[in-house]
Amino acid sequence: MTDHAAKVPRENKTTYYMDLFFLLCTDPPSLLSPSLYVVFVSLSLQPFVKALEENKSLRVFNVETNYLAGDTVVELVRALLANKTVLEFRAANQSPSVLGQKVEMEIAKLVIANPELLRLGISFEIAGARVRTHEHLQRNNDKLRLKRKAQLYSS
Repeated sequence: MTDHAAKVPRENKTTYYMDLFFLLCTDPPSLLSPSLYVVFVSLSLQPFVKALEENKSLRVFNVETNYLAGDTVVELVRALLANKTVLEFRAANQSPSVLGQKVEMEIAKLVIANPELLRLGISFEIAGARVRTHEHLQRNNDKLRLKRKAQLYSS
């Protein structure tokens, strides 16, 4: 469903995104990786924050190349803490490309609090946020690798 967004006629886009929002809320196992490649403003993504918190089958969430404010990106990353199933979050290339030090440090703090996140698609300007998130994501990936290795040798 999400791959066809560009082909949906303009008058049907509202219905299309309402359907996508409904799918996120109902949490079907078949919806593992919705990618929203259309122009959104921060206000239009607020319902997705709630859906992201409640959806337990989602593995990848992509809102790259949109017009999201830093506060909205923070809210989406905060929703990942409640979700605990999203392994990859992508939000690079936003129109206000520089998020700012306060927003970047808040995102870094939320990523560090998330033990499940493996990949993060956000470009940080602040070295401290970039290094801290990179180290945490590396630890999460190392834990997963050790878990797989232990399962391999135990069977």
